[in-house]
Amino acid sequence: MNYYEKLAEAIPIVGGVAPTGRNAATVEKIFNGCSSEMKETITASIERFASSAKEAGLTVTVNNLPRTLRYMKRFYVDAASGEPGKSLYPAVYKGVSFNPSTFDGSRREWVMVVDFFSLMMSLTNKCNEEGIVPPKFAVLDASMYWVVNLLGDNLTVEGELDEAADSLIASLIESSCSNQFYDVYETSRTRNAYLRAIADQFPANNTPPVFTLIDVWKTRKFKEYLKKAMQEFCTRDEDGKWRVTKSVRYERYMPYSPWVTPLVAAELCLLGNEYGFKANLAPTSEAAWNVMVDAACKATGTAPYVMWSYVRDVGVQLPYSAIPFFSDNKKEFLGKLNSEKAKNSGLQELLSRLLSPFIGKNATDEEIYQWCAGIEREASRLLDQGKRLPSTPLNNMGWLLNFPPGIC
Repeated sequence: MNYYEKLAEAIPIVGGVAPTGRNAATVEKIFNGCSSEMKETITASIERFASSAKEAGLTVTVNNLPRTLRYMKRFYVDAASGEPGKSLYPAVYKGVSFNPSTFDGSRREWVMVVDFFSLMMSLTNKCNEEGIVPPKFAVLDASMYWVVNLLGDNLTVEGELDEAADSLIASLIESSCSNQFYDVYETSRTRNAYLRAIADQFPANNTPPVFTLIDVWKTRKFKEYLKKAMQEFCTRDEDGKWRVTKSVRYERYMPYSPWVTPLVAAELCLLGNEYGFKANLAPTSEAAWNVMVDAACKATGTAPYVMWSYVRDVGVQLPYSAIPFFSDNKKEFLGKLNSEKAKNSGLQELLSRLLSPFIGKNATDEEIYQWCAGIEREASRLLDQGKRLPSTPLNNMGWLLNFPPGIC
């Protein structure tokens, strides 16, 4: 099997996402002038990413294969020049959206939130075993976009561009921490604790930082990217009010506010330009954002993103309540895991694969439960530490991401 066939097999068309440049002619053009060693290394790295996803029960694809290969070519040269801690993989972050079921007076966070961690843990394990630098990985708790949705028509943005951007940011930070959205804040704080508890399962030198949307909004340079995003996706009416004229049509539990589009655009460009991220990871159901991301990067002079997308291979037809929660007691947890519906849908296989990078393959139901119970205990401990969302200033996170792995 040649390089092109291997790449096409590793990066399939899946979940409605068809990677551009997946044909042999395009790949050959990208690899033109590359040594056989470089071709083999890059191809093996793509295959390693895809096989890590499979190990975790996922199938992965990418929006733009030539873009991915170009980044890896550049990083290969950087690594060959002796730059310390350089990975062939573009640094990737995963935005985790609001889940209204996580907290309704009691904690009901489902185990499926492990999926993207599992992919990256599997990849980290494979890289460490082979003596290869794993990718930098971070997790954005993006729950507060829910506040933007709930504000709806009450979100008024007006004035000159600089003033409008300032007032929008201030309004969102104030609203997110207000009594009006206390339930959203508590739900976000709860999910955030689970995200941090799972991130702590990674090796110390590869632990992904978990940061929040409030951290992004409070970053000094965010306003400059928001202004550029507003110029690209919004217009100012004669009455001085701004409205979004180009927005992503996306719906999850409710239609997304048009204002999410320029805010996400600014977020991506800030993280790309200021903190070195070149890749994003999301389910294929969110691929509608890919065109917006390219437009935002072009408008702000940001290097274009590699958009990794994934689908779950098994267990997708089960309702939320049928999936084990970290907070389930042992009887509830094992009851869900061994129900007839769960067995027919492959839930046991899915959880075994999701958790295998953390606890090994062929784990017993008892081992699966004990690992999840450990996450519950750690999340409880983190929640008991304070009543506010923890702050992770992006400048600190940038330092962590740029610190060569394995030398601390």
